[in-house]
Amino acid sequence: MASDDSEQNPYTRPGFVAAAIVVALVVILAAVLGYRAVAEPDDPDPTTAPTSPVPTATAAPTESPSAQGGESVCGLEPVELDGTLTAAPEAEWDIVGRIAAPVSEQHGPGVIEENGFRYCFSQTPTGALLAAANIAVMGADPTLSEEMAEQFVAPGPGREAAVSQAPATGADGQVSTQIAGFRMAAYEGNSALVDVAFRGSNGALISFPLQLVWLDGDWKFKVGDDGQPASPIGQIPDLAGYVLWSGV
Repeated sequence: MASDDSEQNPYTRPGFVAAAIVVALVVILAAVLGYRAVAEPDDPDPTTAPTSPVPTATAAPTESPSAQGGESVCGLEPVELDGTLTAAPEAEWDIVGRIAAPVSEQHGPGVIEENGFRYCFSQTPTGALLAAANIAVMGADPTLSEEMAEQFVAPGPGREAAVSQAPATGADGQVSTQIAGFRMAAYEGNSALVDVAFRGSNGALISFPLQLVWLDGDWKFKVGDDGQPASPIGQIPDLAGYVLWSGV
């Protein structure tokens, strides 16, 4: 039987409140899944837990497509100032830490360093999706989360708080988390809202939306003034409305 402590809403437990402030967003996701995997190992239906609303296109940044974000930092040529994605793009998949991350020769990451850190994505809907997925995956790897925060947090009042609080440790080792699908909620050339769905080893599904802006030749993600994610991460009951996409 689960203890009284384990029956609490994980989003209200002190550890999760503190974790919500960090910029390595997938660490929050993995922590949520890890909580469920440990506290509810025999839960036959993880989809019955409270869910968070799926983000809508109105939550996307509203920068003009004419805003100057610079040419690709590594010379990737594709540029699309509008469009969307309704089918899974072709990709190779690398294991970064314990999670498969997508790679496309045309859309990025254009640079993959020896330690696995990756950056440079095309200014296209596909590039935005690949950026969101790779940012999330790097955030789950304690060896890359700080560098990811430094490289990918967009300028703004919350940047300093977010970068300073990037964790140097990962989630519980019992947790296995993988990309399961995506929604291109909005794309306007210099901004995008990409919702990446993750599945935990216990079957729990998490919606992980990232608000992206095109700056200095690559995609960056936005945080609030206090360093918290600009769009909320939450559990979802199923993958309805998502394009299925995974590397394992």
